Amino acid sequence: MTINKVKLTKVYLNDKSKDGKPLITSTGKPYQKIAIQTDQHAGYISKLIFNQDDPALQFKEGDEVELIIWEENGYKNFKIPNKTDWLELRIEDLENDVKELKELLNTPDGRMIKEPEEYPEDAVRPDDLPF
Repeated sequence: MTINKVKLTKVYLNDKSKDGKPLITSTGKPYQKIAIQTDQHAGYISKLIFNQDDPALQFKEGDEVELIIWEENGYKNFKIPNKTDWLELRIEDLENDVKELKELLNTPDGRMIKEPEEYPEDAVRPDDLPF
């Protein structure tokens, strides 16, 4: 998952289908479609909006926003990242950092450096830390 900061170059909001009929779900609830263009993506990116308090309804051309963008069934879609998305991204970064640290701590023969005498000369040793 990637969260992209983009500038909106076009914003189209519609509550009617191409034939002019109101957009209504199978359960009778009205919804809207939003299509945007950004400075970083070719073509339109779209989203269906079912709640009148959706922040995407406030989008204007020129806004800089953070979005998750993906392609599915030939359509580019977007969503505004929520707290869970941000946490997932932070966890992914931490996992990558741990993996990198493990690679740095491996000795040439594949063992993990554990004993102080095995630390490289320029390494920070646990005894050197103030806590």
